[in-house]
Amino acid sequence: MKVAKHTRAPADTTVVVAMSGGVDSSVAAALLVERGYNCIGVMMRLWAETGEGEGSTNK
Repeated sequence: MKVAKHTRAPADTTVVVAMSGGVDSSVAAALLVERGYNCIGVMMRLWAETGEGEGSTNK
């Protein structure tokens, strides 16, 4: 079995980081920036926002 060698992208490469809102993804993005990468943070909104009055139980 062959073990794949890890290669590093050159600095100044743009990378996308999935941001969870927690500390781990924020630290990962910060470490990438420190190493010279351009980071784009993305987050998926997986919940519905209710406007004022919508979904309210106070009537």
